[in-house]
This record gives sequence, C-alpha cells and structure tokens, in this order.
Amino acid sequence: MGEKKKILFVNSSFTYGGIQTALKNLLNSLDYEKYDVDVLVFSDSGIDRADLSDNVRVLYGEKLVKTLERSVGDLLREKKYMQAAFALAARAWTKAFGNTIPVNLALLSQKKLKGYDCAIAYRHERNAKRYTGGYCRFIIHRVQAKKKIGWIHGDYSTLGFTSKHFEKIYNKLDYVVAVSNGCAESFKKALPNVNTPVTYIYNCNNYDKIKEMADQNPVIYDENQINVVTVARLSQEKGLERAIYAIDACVKEGINVHYHLIGGGTLNQKLLSTVNECGLSDHVTLYGPQENPYRYLKNADLFLLTSFHEAAPMVFNEAKALGVPILSTETISAYEMILKCNAGWVCENSESGIKEAIIKTLQNKNEINEKKEKLREQHFGNEESIQMFDEVLNK
Repeated sequence: MGEKKKILFVNSSFTYGGIQTALKNLLNSLDYEKYDVDVLVFSDSGIDRADLSDNVRVLYGEKLVKTLERSVGDLLREKKYMQAAFALAARAWTKAFGNTIPVNLALLSQKKLKGYDCAIAYRHERNAKRYTGGYCRFIIHRVQAKKKIGWIHGDYSTLGFTSKHFEKIYNKLDYVVAVSNGCAESFKKALPNVNTPVTYIYNCNNYDKIKEMADQNPVIYDENQINVVTVARLSQEKGLERAIYAIDACVKEGINVHYHLIGGGTLNQKLLSTVNECGLSDHVTLYGPQENPYRYLKNADLFLLTSFHEAAPMVFNEAKALGVPILSTETISAYEMILKCNAGWVCENSESGIKEAIIKTLQNKNEINEKKEKLREQHFGNEESIQMFDEVLNK
C-alpha cells in the first residue's frame, strides 16, 4: 500500500447538529490505512468527541477565526474583549457592506496550514450579509493542498445564494460535492457560472447505532391504529401544521390514525393550539425533544415528512434502515432517496397534496406492510458513499 493521503476537513464545530453528525459518520467510515485525517473546527465551544474515531486529530481555529462561530455575548462572558470588539465591528460592517472583508480579515489571523493532499470545507458558504462561515475561503487562502473541495448540504435554490460573491468563491475550488444528486443540480442551477466540477456523495449513517438505540425500550403502539411518526425540529420550514391538518382529514375519513411528533422548537405551542382547535388530542401526541428518537420510530407504520424544502434528510435513511416506509413532500432529493429504492411515496408539496396522499396511503395498509417487509430485507450501509469519496479524492 502506498503512502497515506493527508486530508484536512474544515467545519464550524463538533457540537450537535445534522452536518456535524454526517461528518462524524463519514470520519468513522473511512479507511485509515489510506488516509491521515485532521479536522479543524472554527469553534472549540462544546467540543464533543463522543463516537469520533481515535484516528482523527482535532485542530482549532485561532482567536479571530473563532469569532465566526461565537456570539458577542459569549465572548464577553469569557472575558475575550479583543475578540468581542472585533466581532461587534465585523457584524456592523457586514450588515452594511457584506462579509467579504471582515471574514477575510478573521481568516488572516490563522497560521497557514501546509502539506495536505486534500482540504475539504465540509460546510457550505453562508449568507453574505451575516458575519459567519468562510469555510471555503479558509481552505482557499489558509491551506496549502493539492486538491480543494467544497461540500454542499443545502438546497441552493432556497438559500438565495445566487450572487457573483459565491460564484467567485466556488470557482476557486477543484470540486464541489453535494449530499445528493438533487442538491448538486440545485447548486448548478443557482450558480450557473461556476465552472468547478460538481458531483455528489450521499451522507453516511451510523446504522449499527441507529438499530441499537431503536432496540432500547422501543415504544409499543396500539395495533388497532395506524401509527404515523415525524421526527423534526418544530420550525416553520418543516410544514408541521400541514401534517396536523392532513391527520385531521384522515380522521374525518374514518381512518383510525395516531400521529406521533418527536422534536422541540419554536412552534411547539402553536402546534399544540392547532391540535386542540382541530379536536385531535386523541389522535396527535407531541413528545418534545428526545435523546433517542429511534425507539419511537421502530414500530411506526409510516414516517411522514411535510417540509416546504429539504436537502437530503438523514432521517430518510434512518427510517429505511428501521423498516419504516416514508411519505414525503416533493423536495429536491425525495425521488432519489425514496422512490429509487421503493421506500415509500412522494406527494405534491402543498397542503391539499399531503392530505390526498396520506388518505390514499393509510387506506391501503397492505401496501404499507409490503413496503415494510421489503425494506427489512434490504442491506443499508455506507459502502457506496465511501466508494464515491475514494473516487473523488483519487481523481
């Protein structure tokens, strides 16, 4: 075997979040006979190395780089007055003129990192009117590497990132990697003047841990009901009021359904009010945030996603791995992640589309059970994603 390739990943932090989880899963799936890996995080706040491979070295951003991920209040509480003053001035400048100059100034405080075969900005560039981010610019200006890659986790058609500011950044990279083909196509459409090759690599999942947690005191549901589960942040973009109205429509059609909603967020009280207004307290339960959502998912009949927009939700693969079919609104990755492997149904992204689809789906319990059986016969692993990763690094 030849010399190991030295890789640097750059990310915001290692605290809880979907992108952080996806990165940990990727790092834990790599072949460390092939790769020597460093991860640089801008913020050392709440560093969480749990479940992270011991083969990974964690580096930290220097003083001003940390201000890109820390609030002014946090910096003042920690008595980091110089950094707080810089962050305050940077935010004021950014509101007026954009973040190019302040972000670049913060990045200049970082000693240049050298000797890498590949540098990967694992988080995409953020809104130009916010003093945050700069991951791609970090690897462009502060890392010496033979290959530089920017990772895309969002639907660029909904993020509003269509300016020359972003085209200029992404044109300086060797590759752009999106988390699904749909995300890749969305990026190309949003930034048509980016000439950098764009490909996709699906997120890795910790399937062993998902199944292990699902078996820890799994929730047993009433078998006389059809049990529908959503695991999501209770926020506007998730379209959860539409889900409740769809359950209301099912009840009015005489379907004995119970909707189990797991997650916390700003809309908790509003959703409870909607449940009460519809008279659905016997058919809808909000459980709040749960450390182990998989125990709620394991015995469900259907996973429901009603988001207005999504990139490539990791929860799709989590549901599939537990043998739970999915009904999702049409988002950019829904067809390839659901219909391609016969894992469920995709409906029109509207309130009426959700109502029509869920009624039709729940009225055919036999088809739900057939999909459950087929999913449980499948193998879910990260082999395809790691093969795609290896191909991109060795091109």
